[in-house]
Amino acid sequence: MPPAGAARAPPTAGVARPRPCWRGATAPGRPPRRAALPPPWRRPVGAAAEALRHPARTARAALLVVATSVRLAALMRRSGLDRTLAALRSGPRLRGALADPLLHLRLVNRLLPVLPPYRVGRCLKRSLLLLALWHRCGLQVRLHLGFRPAAAGPWGGHAWLSCDGFEVPEPLASPNGHLEAFVL
Repeated sequence: MPPAGAARAPPTAGVARPRPCWRGATAPGRPPRRAALPPPWRRPVGAAAEALRHPARTARAALLVVATSVRLAALMRRSGLDRTLAALRSGPRLRGALADPLLHLRLVNRLLPVLPPYRVGRCLKRSLLLLALWHRCGLQVRLHLGFRPAAAGPWGGHAWLSCDGFEVPEPLASPNGHLEAFVL
């Protein structure tokens, strides 16, 4: 230990000292470090984490899905398919964070078993709900109705969506072996 009054030795001129590893540089003889991960708030997250990051937006969108579902049930009881579709395609456009079609898709898929109307097939209920919500997001959505031919198995119907300018996820966009009968 140097005496109390002694000065420290000056650093050697022209020689750069290596930065410590914890500051992002590497120690001599070590391979360079990989690029640092982006901060946690910029990393891609799953649906559950996204809902937790924006709880107010998710709650507003969930209320919108429930209100649209109740409206759909009332429309289906009172009027035919053509009037129901016309009413579902009306309404004010959504703005801001609520105009996210993927958010509506996640919420409809999650809440579908508990949403009215109850005596309607899952594919028709999902397609009509998403048609109403996506149309309010500003997308041009088409509803396809089809049937399964008798040779392909038991008789059955199916509903699916197509949209211009938006990639509809595969389960919603595929006819699943059904022949298209109507496009609305």
